[in-house]
Amino acid sequence: MAEHALTLTLACLRSLAVQARTPRWHSIDPVSLFRRRVTVVGAGGTARELVRLLAPFDCETRVVRRTAGEPVGGAIETLPVAALPQVLPRTDVLVLALALTPDSRRLIGARELAVLPSHAVLVNVARGAHVDTDALVAELRRDGLAAAGLDVTDPEPLPEGHPLWSDPRVLITSHCADSAEFAARVLCGRVARNVANLRAGRELEGRVDPAVGY
Repeated sequence: MAEHALTLTLACLRSLAVQARTPRWHSIDPVSLFRRRVTVVGAGGTARELVRLLAPFDCETRVVRRTAGEPVGGAIETLPVAALPQVLPRTDVLVLALALTPDSRRLIGARELAVLPSHAVLVNVARGAHVDTDALVAELRRDGLAAAGLDVTDPEPLPEGHPLWSDPRVLITSHCADSAEFAARVLCGRVARNVANLRAGRELEGRVDPAVGY
């Protein structure tokens, strides 16, 4: 999923969706990811791996999570969700990689999209319901965003004829960021380790907190 988030980020910055949909020579000056200001919302495995993948680009990466809590290695700041209004205006790339809970539903709405710079791009590899889809369509129509890379949408599947399909700045991949083969391999490894942990009386990996929803 982190690989997919990076792929969508680069594709958005380099206008690959527009290029692919234009059936003629159509030169567009690309935007480099090098030293861009990236805000990653979420601090789980996908978010942490994405921060690692961004390191060679020397990005100014900030992580926004449910609580400030433990700093995320590789990020220059780890901030609580309450700080999002202050972080968004200085964000070039906004990546959503967090769990969906009642508190994070429509976390990115009209108000949040409006304060992003007009050159910013939005990438969502988490859940479609994190974003107010109507607000996203409206923001794109007023050129308030440069591009959006969406692996997830709300509703999902996105109906045929929806405005996001026809917007040349939007790149949609139909909820396929997580490779089934890779996920099965990683899951089998975790199950094997947890069986060994259980037998040895060690703490199990991947604990879920029902109170927070993940």
